[in-house]
Amino acid sequence: MRFGIIGTGNIAMRFARSMAFVENAEIDGVYGRTKEHVLSFSQKFNIPNMYDSIEALLDSGVDAVYIALPHGLHKETAIRALNKSVAVLCEKPAGLNSEETEAMIQAAKDNDTLFMEAMKTRFEPAYLELKKEIMCGVIGKVKKILLSDCFKLDPSMYGHTYHTEKGQGGCLLDCGCYCLSWAEDYAGIPERVNIKEAKMMNGVDMYVNAELVYPDCTIDVECGFDRKQPQTAVLIGTDGTVEVDMLHRPQGYLLCNKDNEKDISLPAMHDDMYGEIAHFVKLLENGKKESDVMTYAASLNIAIISDMIRIPLNNNEHCVNMLGFEKK
Repeated sequence: MRFGIIGTGNIAMRFARSMAFVENAEIDGVYGRTKEHVLSFSQKFNIPNMYDSIEALLDSGVDAVYIALPHGLHKETAIRALNKSVAVLCEKPAGLNSEETEAMIQAAKDNDTLFMEAMKTRFEPAYLELKKEIMCGVIGKVKKILLSDCFKLDPSMYGHTYHTEKGQGGCLLDCGCYCLSWAEDYAGIPERVNIKEAKMMNGVDMYVNAELVYPDCTIDVECGFDRKQPQTAVLIGTDGTVEVDMLHRPQGYLLCNKDNEKDISLPAMHDDMYGEIAHFVKLLENGKKESDVMTYAASLNIAIISDMIRIPLNNNEHCVNMLGFEKK
């Protein structure tokens, strides 16, 4: 299967390195917004073709593209590819909101072409095994989930990267979507959202702490660019608990229930992106139009939950403003 990469940033480099482990797939071409970056990228990964436009890449005969552009460019680029019947693996978050995500999904359906959001967590061996155990009742009925993914974004990046750009930036769309993926997979769309705390900088969410309320459980979601702390998932059930380190790329988990305590180690094969890529290639090989792991409904639901949190933030409800930065 011949892939094109759209974007030449850090995540695109990680994708290219991971592709080396995937059978029946190769990177045939690359497009980037900076000519020098495209040349360097193609040389680094021995990619035979470089393109100066997305259209040229899409018309080159590739079977699929991996979209690794800033969040705000996902929708337009994905739909352009799907309209040419080129399969799309789109880096998370698929769209900026549920409206964009729904438009991308509709384009995939209209063109009978595969589209998948690259939510790598759902393809990790540890995540898959834990989900199976939870569904079998290893900790009883899940009553509460605590999800936290915060890291310290270098202040020198403020105003110089899409992470802090109003509209397409913010911690919820970046690291927070991993938390929302866990929430969606275990409980779906909440009845309501309570925002406990939020810190904004020039209209961009730099820290969010929200409670998702469901009929039978609650899920706390915490994400941020302004602090470094453990990136964890804790599932609390009627008969035990599970603790997961590095919730966005879990390598195992600690299970404690009434019978015993066990530390499960299930590292990723090759790296944390291999699972999603191998799955996507298998879908292509089998002529599938939708993933059975990262479904269209899952992507849309995650976007809906994100909207439920971000709309009040954008309306400046329950927010504490931080010291702003001056964009150069």
